[in-house]
Amino acid sequence: MTAPEFIKAYRKPNLEPGELLVELVVPIPPETARQQFYKRGSRAALTLSRVSLALYVEIENGVIVKCRAAAGSMSPTPIRLPKLEAVLTGRHLDAALVDEAVATVRAELSPRKSAQYRKALSGNLVRRFLEEVMEEAGAACS
Repeated sequence: MTAPEFIKAYRKPNLEPGELLVELVVPIPPETARQQFYKRGSRAALTLSRVSLALYVEIENGVIVKCRAAAGSMSPTPIRLPKLEAVLTGRHLDAALVDEAVATVRAELSPRKSAQYRKALSGNLVRRFLEEVMEEAGAACS
């Protein structure tokens, strides 16, 4: 079963009484993949996240061929960001696309608390990730 099927609600996995999760399969990403997990809280250690983002792209010749994005700490369970994924997938990675992605993630998120702060921070993290991917890809993104 997929992660969205497994997570029914906050602290409510899709398990029958007595069932136990015994295996989690995570495929090894290809060489063209870049991924990052960000967790930001109000203190340096032992703190609950105010924002968490998981970002994954596969890039070929400067084009994002596959994208996955998810946010945590802003809803009862982690959520995928399908609008951000759609904006990035199939597009050439450049500064204009980075700006569009930042605006998209800020519009897509609906945090329960501290909305302005969490949207701004999420956008900044998306920008950081994509700019690092562009830097690594070098000339292909020019």
